[in-house]
Amino acid sequence: MSTTIQLTPAQLRRDWEAVQYAIFELVVQTFAFGAYSLLLFLSTRMFLKRGLKAIINLVLLCGSLLMYLISALYFAYSVDFTADRMSVFFASTVGEGPGLISSTHDSVTEWSPLFNAIVLINYVLGDCVVIWRTLVISPREYRKWLRIPIVLVGISALSAICTIIFRAIGTAEFPFDPMPDDNYLTPGIEILQFINLGTSLFSNITATTIVAVIAYQHRKVLRQAFKDHRLPQGDRILRLLVDSGLLYCLSQLATIVFSAIRLPLGTLGDVYSPVSFHIAGAYPLMIFLLVKAEIALDQAEVSLDLPV
Repeated sequence: MSTTIQLTPAQLRRDWEAVQYAIFELVVQTFAFGAYSLLLFLSTRMFLKRGLKAIINLVLLCGSLLMYLISALYFAYSVDFTADRMSVFFASTVGEGPGLISSTHDSVTEWSPLFNAIVLINYVLGDCVVIWRTLVISPREYRKWLRIPIVLVGISALSAICTIIFRAIGTAEFPFDPMPDDNYLTPGIEILQFINLGTSLFSNITATTIVAVIAYQHRKVLRQAFKDHRLPQGDRILRLLVDSGLLYCLSQLATIVFSAIRLPLGTLGDVYSPVSFHIAGAYPLMIFLLVKAEIALDQAEVSLDLPV
């Protein structure tokens, strides 16, 4: 015989607020994932038109599909998570459950921490593409500075792997109960996640700064040579890479800052982080498409080799 649990009106209002948060987070994430899906379709068509005989094209396409697969799995889980929260809430309204705020993990929510760790892979893969793009367009004398973002991405990758391992251990040891604050995994995960986001941010800042310096030097040489204030195609592409890089850095910075802004339930980072995961995967695709729209760098204007 099942036991009826009657929640107070205050508890029900609190649970309904949690459901509203989950629905809002899913709606916002849906727009981000939809835009990401469109970018994947357009970029895949671009790669297929170019052909996959070149190894670099095949690697970029496979990497893009892997990042999208991770985002798609995360989005599918988010839908299941929100549906589960709604189901638990409606069950609690008729006395068939303990509600959301007071309940422990169930068979759906127990996987939430692990999924949140797995999507960190998108940050690492996106950073690798950014560094590769910077390496390709950088003259030889600038390439030594790429050691900085390369080391940072290596640290970011290591922290992401460790976070996934820690989360997997936590899920195995505490599948339905919250992880205790005094457990060694709790501070370890918090430190690793901060390292992952911090190193990813600074690696992109460094790579974007290198491109900005190259763009400035390139424009300076052209203006001295031709006295023409119109931006040539190569200069426009470099400026495009700088502007998009700055926007991506701002997105990563927002993820860190929003995590410190408290809301009645959780933080603003809880709402923005899923969007940030999809942005990390979509950013390389956006770069490919924008550069393709500007065509290739004119080798008569600049001695850079930027594949499109």
